Amino acid sequence: MGGSQYDGETLPLTTNEIVFRGSTLRNTDTAIGMIINSGEECKIRMNANKSLRIKTPAMQTISNKIVVMLVFFVILLSLFCTIAYQIWTNNIENDSWYLEGAHLNFSFIIVGFIILYNTLIPLSLYVSLEIIKVGMFLLLKDVDMYDPVSDTPMVCNTTTILENLGQVDYVFSDKTGTLTDNVMRFRKLSVAGYAWLHDVDLQKEAAEKLVLAEKLEKKDKGKGKVIAKKSSMRKKTHRPAIARNDTDLTAGTTERPGYLRRISTTSIWKSSARPAKAQPEFRTEDLLKYIQHKPHSIFTKKAKFFLLSLALCHTCLPEVKEDGEVEFQAASPDELALVRAAQECGYLVIDRAARTITLSIRGATESAEPITETYEILDVIEFSSKRKRMSIIVRFPNGKICILCKGADSAILPRLKLASLAQQKVGEVHRRANKRKSMEVEEALRRMSESSPRNSFSRPSITLSRPSMARSRKSIGAGRPSMASSRMPSIRDELDSWLTRRETDVEMADDLSVYYTPRHSTATPRPSMALGRVSYASTDAASWQEDYIDDLIDEGLVLDDSAVFERCFQHTNDFASEGLRTLLFGYRFIDEQEYVGWKKVYLDATTSLVDRQILIENAGEIIEQNFDLAGATAIEDKLQQGVPETIDKLRRANIKIWMLTGDKRETAINIAHSARLCKNYSEVVILDSTTGEVEQRMATTLLDISKGSVAHSVVVVDGHTLTEIDADETLSALFFDLAVVADSVICCRASPSQKAGLVKTIRTKVNKSLTLAIGDGANDIAMIQEAHVGVGISGKEGLQAARISDYSIAQFRFLQKLLFCARKMELCPDRQIHPRHILEGADVLSGYSTV
Repeated sequence: MGGSQYDGETLPLTTNEIVFRGSTLRNTDTAIGMIINSGEECKIRMNANKSLRIKTPAMQTISNKIVVMLVFFVILLSLFCTIAYQIWTNNIENDSWYLEGAHLNFSFIIVGFIILYNTLIPLSLYVSLEIIKVGMFLLLKDVDMYDPVSDTPMVCNTTTILENLGQVDYVFSDKTGTLTDNVMRFRKLSVAGYAWLHDVDLQKEAAEKLVLAEKLEKKDKGKGKVIAKKSSMRKKTHRPAIARNDTDLTAGTTERPGYLRRISTTSIWKSSARPAKAQPEFRTEDLLKYIQHKPHSIFTKKAKFFLLSLALCHTCLPEVKEDGEVEFQAASPDELALVRAAQECGYLVIDRAARTITLSIRGATESAEPITETYEILDVIEFSSKRKRMSIIVRFPNGKICILCKGADSAILPRLKLASLAQQKVGEVHRRANKRKSMEVEEALRRMSESSPRNSFSRPSITLSRPSMARSRKSIGAGRPSMASSRMPSIRDELDSWLTRRETDVEMADDLSVYYTPRHSTATPRPSMALGRVSYASTDAASWQEDYIDDLIDEGLVLDDSAVFERCFQHTNDFASEGLRTLLFGYRFIDEQEYVGWKKVYLDATTSLVDRQILIENAGEIIEQNFDLAGATAIEDKLQQGVPETIDKLRRANIKIWMLTGDKRETAINIAHSARLCKNYSEVVILDSTTGEVEQRMATTLLDISKGSVAHSVVVVDGHTLTEIDADETLSALFFDLAVVADSVICCRASPSQKAGLVKTIRTKVNKSLTLAIGDGANDIAMIQEAHVGVGISGKEGLQAARISDYSIAQFRFLQKLLFCARKMELCPDRQIHPRHILEGADVLSGYSTV
């Protein structure tokens, strides 16, 4: 953009110096600048949908065609009868003396016939369709679609397309704010070959619920409630499944200030992508206890440096509140989660000036005072989508200069000091993962080939339209003359268990515990597992804990780079399969002379008026080399409540779900795993125009799907590749042929206009398809308006989408009730039953009989 001179020093002017509308300036006395008005040239206005269309229900279109056909039929019938009357008049009426003077003109007789046959035109059908819309009032008063947290009910902005809700075939969903809460939680870390689970936030929430439940119990006891009433109260308070003994929960907190005591021997956190996967036995509180118990061990030094990296390698600004609590202003929720995790592990950022960052570090013992250290910030090489990493160069209190770098594994691995060894270990991890994936694919295909538990549902019109189901099941023919209501529960239960078995994620048993345990010889059971919740004040328990901590880490393994690499990359692979966002951390100490030489190159790059970004990236490449591996982190992008379960049920109803987001590809794929759009054994087809193999990749995948050799397919395409596909008619036709047969489609880095274009293409090119778009932000408005049904979520990004949509809900999980209840209301005896209706409307089907 440019540069400015200040005190003889050239300072760069970049996008960091732009203050957007609504921003708040802090710690600033005076600011000099100019106002920039973008007007209509902003992203939202340029991507807005300029040509709005009037939405009409699909059933109304069908009824209009039927009525028009019947009108023509009545006219033709009346014309035929009129002509027949004229013929009859010439042959009979003129020769009949008793019909003399009874002849009518052509116009009179044809109008008479039209009036006679007008009852064939079902004008009452329109009245019936309008009466159906009374169901809107039932939706408005549905308590199940009310969110008590935000005090938001379901809102209906359109009354004309209610019947479309029961016929949706495609759901196009935004990611941030729609599927996720846009809240990041630090969940796991891997350091020196050992993985640790960080669930402090979940333990706090569980403890609060437990305390609340105990208060309610005491309140009931004081009122003299009976035991049965207490039992029901426990269920109403949704008491968490926490193993309890008679020991007090607060005992652990008094002994360990700032940390909650472990209140369960099993992990509270479960991965939404792989709920059956066992979680690491070790938690970060075990890590901190080991650091305190062995402060001078090799592992402790590496773990403390890794935690220090979390506290230093970021751009967050701390702000101390009046009550003494520290709040952080972060550019991204990922960085906020990392800084919060460092704080919970004893490394708190208390101040960040222009050139310094101050930390408060917990002492070596629980009773020791915190240590305050100040680090000088020399340079920050910021993150970019091309670099996929960010680095910070700091001067330690002892005068040493260190560069800390965090980023994606693909960006950090080639820059490690032992890059060849790291690549070798990554290859071994991938081979194990591919072997397990192939076994899961075979098991999934075997499940899909299983026959239905019943080959008859008594009604000949019941057919299975899903291709994957039709391949493995014979047509459902006529069975018993009627479906007795007494048989419906068993049929429903058997069909439900069969569909559940088909749709449940295949989880092959693999022995990866060797990459998580301290060492092979460690066979001593954990004290917490053997004793449950024991008091830390107990002498026996304390000695057992001390012995256990001594055997927690194998220091010999920590010194083995090959073993550390293999275990770390196995951890990151497992983290990614659980839908977590992984980062690798690297570091390198540099001498003063090397830094001074590089600083001149970097300063010239930041002040250049030509190709500034390219020069900055080249300067970063010079110093971001020969890193030592510090560790890896895994961050959970928290989904909204009930999102995976809702997506599972929508898929069982044969509704295809597309995720259209503006985020980067890796983030979108991770969320797809968490939301169960992607399975462990899914064939993820990434279309990237930079590889030059888009057409070949699409053709190969389409052929594999048609052969039935793919158990579950997910197509991933980015906005740039989508633009090139739209520009080529051949690629466009091939892409949509693939997208229609794929199980899910993920479009990342998509603009609002591209989202709307995808929805429009499916709406117009896929015959008899009904589309639904759901989003929560202003960038989703075009997509919502383009779909047959638009659903807005009144979330954290404002009410723009909720106000412009046809229906507004507070949470994504309410979409299940919104669609399935509409389906059940629309079931009628003369309608062909789709397999999605068998489970949803079993109570309706029980009253059917064979026609």
